[in-house]
Amino acid sequence: MRKKFLQEQVLRYAQDFGSGLRRPLNASSLERSDRNNDKINCVDPLPIFPLDLVLFPGAPLPLHIFEPRYKEMIAECLEQKKVFGMVRAKENAVAEVGCTAAIVNVIKQYEDGRMDIAARGKQRFSILELNHDRPFL
Repeated sequence: MRKKFLQEQVLRYAQDFGSGLRRPLNASSLERSDRNNDKINCVDPLPIFPLDLVLFPGAPLPLHIFEPRYKEMIAECLEQKKVFGMVRAKENAVAEVGCTAAIVNVIKQYEDGRMDIAARGKQRFSILELNHDRPFL
């Protein structure tokens, strides 16, 4: 079943982004192009959540948020209604390509600030540089 799910996600990814992708998102300026080749530029950096998984556009992503730095990051994303970037964590590094994730729902919020959230993959991006000024990337 997992293999079929991954095959479906890869197929969806290839259909959505294979030939239609003009330029990837970039984590420092969030420059994005859509299928009409219209660019959207944002000034805010993209908060990065490294994890040992690969997220594809359209894929669901349930997360249990418990580390203080990610509780802060997710709280900001909820407050400002913005996406965050999921990248695969590697040994002492992160992958150069990831997928933005939009928070769909806060399933449960615990008294100590932990939370269970449902997110969904949105769009592929490439990291040009990482900002280490905050507790999260």
